[in-house]
Order: sequence, then structure tokens, then C-alpha cells
Amino acid sequence: MENIKKLEDKIGEWLKPIPHLPTDARKWIADNVWWITAVGAVLSAFSIYYLIRGALFATSIYNEWSDFADSLGIDTGVHLSTWEYITVFGGAIFLAGLVVLMVMAVKPLKVMKKRGWNLMFCAYLLGIISQIFSMLDNFTFGSILSVVISAVIGAYFLYEIKSYFIKAGN
Repeated sequence: MENIKKLEDKIGEWLKPIPHLPTDARKWIADNVWWITAVGAVLSAFSIYYLIRGALFATSIYNEWSDFADSLGIDTGVHLSTWEYITVFGGAIFLAGLVVLMVMAVKPLKVMKKRGWNLMFCAYLLGIISQIFSMLDNFTFGSILSVVISAVIGAYFLYEIKSYFIKAGN
């Protein structure tokens, strides 16, 4: 936890010179982040379900097509790799972790406790790790840029509301 605190402080230092949102906007976000997080958790939970369902469906279609093509003596030339399975199901595991963190954060965010912000910070870090993990399958300049841009935007909004979450406890 000490390393996470150091990282939290370091990111805060990087963001100090950046212009801030108007006070009213920061206050609105801080007051409403709890239900925005709850909606995000529900939508993410549905995403997990449909991600896994879609992957299983695609695999079954592929397997049936492959079996049919094999029976005709046709080499499809397409083979699902172990890495593709790992990225799909690994992504679902990361997303499940995000859902758990978001659900845990809702109640403390609603009462403006620092614990809620800390959980959202952990979800932010897990999200970056997840993006890097998924990027390993398609490592391009665009994917790197996407991770960097989303990390900066996420950090910006998270730190814009940090000062509103000062209450200790759960």
C-alpha cells in the first residue's frame, strides 16, 4: 500500500501545473461520482457476460467451420492461438476486478470518504494494467497512445475531485 501511496503522490505532483476545472464542475462530479460509478459497474458486469458469451460463441462457430472445412479437405489457415484465449478471458478477469473495486467504492463515494477515492484510484491503476495487457496482442503506436491518453484523462478527473474526499474511515 505504501508504493500505491507514493504513486498517488507522484501523479498528483505531475498534475499540479495543469489548469483545473471550475469549482462548480469539480463539486458536481464529486457529488455524483458514486452513482456514475454504480452505473459503470453494472454496465461493466454486463460487458463481462457478453464478452465471455461472445468469445464462446465465436469459438464454437470457428470450431464448427474448421471441422466442416477439414471434412472437405480445406485448410482454413486460421487458428485461434492460446494467446487469443488468454487475452479474451484475461480481459474478462481484469474487468471483473474493476467491477468489484467499483462496487466497493460506491458507498464510501456517496458519503465522500477518502476510502472511496482510494478504491477508485486502485480501479484506475487496474484499468491501466488491463489496457497494457490487452495491448500486448496488438502492440502499435496507436495502442500505446490510447493507453497514455486514457491514463492522463482518467488521472485528471480523478485528481480534480480528490480534495472532496477527505473523511477518514469506510
